[in-house]
Amino acid sequence: MIRTYRFQRRAEIDIQKAFLWYREQSLAAARKWQQTIKAAVESPRTTADRHPLAAESTLLNVDIQELAVGKGNSTYRILYVKNDVLVTVIRLLHASRDELTEFDLELP
Repeated sequence: MIRTYRFQRRAEIDIQKAFLWYREQSLAAARKWQQTIKAAVESPRTTADRHPLAAESTLLNVDIQELAVGKGNSTYRILYVKNDVLVTVIRLLHASRDELTEFDLELP
C-alpha cells in the first residue's frame, strides 16, 4: 500500500537546522545529506509497517515508528506516525539526542 505523507512543522524545522549545519561544513555534504533524507522519507510510504517502534512509544503511549538513516555519527532518526492512508513525519533528530518527551512532539 502506498501512503501519502506530510511533515509536521517541527519536522520541517529539524530538517532545515540539520541542512544548515551540514552546509556550514560543506555544500556538497549538505546536498548529499538532503538527498539521503529525501529518499529515506519516501520509504515509510510503502514500508511503514516494517520499521520498529521508537523508544518514546512506550513512554507516550502512542505508536511512533522510527527509521534510522545514516551511519556512525551521522545517524538521524525519522520519527513518524501512520494510519492506512497517511504517514506523518513528526520529527527528524540526530541519534545522539535523548529520547523525546510529550513536550517535544506535536502528535496529529
